[in-house]
Amino acid sequence: MRLSRLKGISEMQLAPLSLKFTGDHAHLEEPFQNYYNKSTLRQARVAGLLSMVFYALFGIMDVYWAPEHKEILWMIRYGCVSPIFVICLAVVYSKKFNPKYLQGLISALIILAGVSIIAMMAVVAPKMFSAGLVVVLFINFTAIGARFTWATFSAFVITVVYNLAAFFILHPPVERIVAINVITASLMGIGFFACYSLEYKERASFFLSYLLKEEQRKVLSINAGLEKRIEERTAELEKSNLNLTLEMEEHRLSEKKRARLELELRHAQYMKAIGTLAGGVAHDFNNLLMGIQSRASLILITSDPGHKHYEHARGIEKLVKSASDLTRQLLNLARGGKRQAQPSNLNQLILKTAHMFGRTKKEVSIHTNLLDNLWVVDVNRTQFEQVLLNLLLNAWQAMPQGGNIFIQTENRSLIAPESTPGNLPPGDYVTVSVADTGIGMDQETLKRIFDPFFTTKEMGRGSGLGLASAYGIVDNHGGAIQATSQKGKGSRFEIFLPRSGNEIPQEEEQEPAIVNGSGLILIIDDEYPALHACRELLESLGYTVIGSQNPLKGIRIYQEKQDEIQMVVLDIIMPEMSGVEVFGKLREINPQVKILISSGYSMDGSVAELMERGCNGFVQKPYNIQIISQKIHDILE
Repeated sequence: MRLSRLKGISEMQLAPLSLKFTGDHAHLEEPFQNYYNKSTLRQARVAGLLSMVFYALFGIMDVYWAPEHKEILWMIRYGCVSPIFVICLAVVYSKKFNPKYLQGLISALIILAGVSIIAMMAVVAPKMFSAGLVVVLFINFTAIGARFTWATFSAFVITVVYNLAAFFILHPPVERIVAINVITASLMGIGFFACYSLEYKERASFFLSYLLKEEQRKVLSINAGLEKRIEERTAELEKSNLNLTLEMEEHRLSEKKRARLELELRHAQYMKAIGTLAGGVAHDFNNLLMGIQSRASLILITSDPGHKHYEHARGIEKLVKSASDLTRQLLNLARGGKRQAQPSNLNQLILKTAHMFGRTKKEVSIHTNLLDNLWVVDVNRTQFEQVLLNLLLNAWQAMPQGGNIFIQTENRSLIAPESTPGNLPPGDYVTVSVADTGIGMDQETLKRIFDPFFTTKEMGRGSGLGLASAYGIVDNHGGAIQATSQKGKGSRFEIFLPRSGNEIPQEEEQEPAIVNGSGLILIIDDEYPALHACRELLESLGYTVIGSQNPLKGIRIYQEKQDEIQMVVLDIIMPEMSGVEVFGKLREINPQVKILISSGYSMDGSVAELMERGCNGFVQKPYNIQIISQKIHDILE
């Protein structure tokens, strides 16, 4: 223990003369001074009080030493010095006294006492020797708790004042001055050593206390770290235990549950494959439609409205639009459930779908009860029509002898305690119910009605994917669907879709007018029918066109003629280099290049990425001459 104490003290960094902490320990100086002042406050109070009492009592001896000068001596002792002592002691004993002023106050009182004794020696000369100075110096160095630097300063001032008084006022023999200075120097040397040792001891004690606290802090830090690691390890073990428990529960799943998961996996894989195929077919089909549409547009702008070919061309355009709607449905399937929702009034979509379905299924009667002020919802309109069509087909197949279908819409606010389908959060919802008067279902069938591939129909009359698809689409829109049924009394399906905060945009009722133009336009499209169709449309509008089926060649053409080319019409799906890559290359050549994306796909995936990167516009194939002319005009203007 003693060895470790000595080792700790040896590490202490102090200034040799001032005893101040230095180096790495300089930050300890201010805390030590605060500590020392507080710890010596009581000692200073007691020593100061006793010193004042003895200083006052020595005044009685003035009568015997110098009765002829007692009035002057008492004036110095009781008239000047003692009142100052009393005031200072009152301040020191006050509860509001700040200990940081203690050392300065002690030094001032020591100097005052020493100077007053020197003044009294001057009065009673040649009786100039006095033991009072020795007492003052002793108190200064040991009794009153002065720090070494302050005690040294006080002793130095008293010594200087004494020597000045001796040479200019007292005029004692030189031998006496030397003798007194030798005695004073000896006393001061002893005092220096005593005061230095006392403060060094205090600093060593403070430093050891500091080291102890640091070690305690380290131990606490290590303990905290260990506790944290134990907590983390415990949490990991609890998590592992929970995972193990869950895994054991999973192993206890019934064969029926596992079979359902396998069916869902097969369905997902099947839908992915179908989606990929559908996307490719839709893309190629849109390119073919593009050729048909362009020729119809050219016939319309070159024929007189009264000519018979004009009406044929209008009919072709309508058929192309219907075919384009079909490809959009294929593209919705290809996106794997991704949706492009827009604010919609479900009543309009219901009336459209019900009218179309009713025309083909005359044996059933469709009755609608639609709320006039129905809330707006955000839906992919094509997908919602698909959901509604699946429900109508399901109702029709449940009524082989005919019957009635009832469609109703409502606004409904769900509150937290209410049990909701699909655990929907509280809020405002629009509900669509489709009920029939068919054969109904038992409870076992009802439990599996939304399972993929589950069907009660005869072989070849259904895949079992219609209601599963409806369930997925509604769920993807943040809604829910539930079914209720009773054997022999029909079935009822109810859809919940969250209310939208958006407004339905005003749709253009009139097709935009044809806008002619001029300038050089570059078309990059690997499909010749689409490229040729676009070229013919643009040339009919007055533009000069350069076409390229090869993306690399198209880039070279733009690099050579970038000062002449006003805009690039770019396809997305191309061999050798995709439209996204071509877009990047063109932007490297000219960051200000104007690019219009033309694709058989809808604005999703790669197209959306290019629009975010600053592409100037998008037009979906097939398009007519009005649409393409307006798009180009908007971009160039």
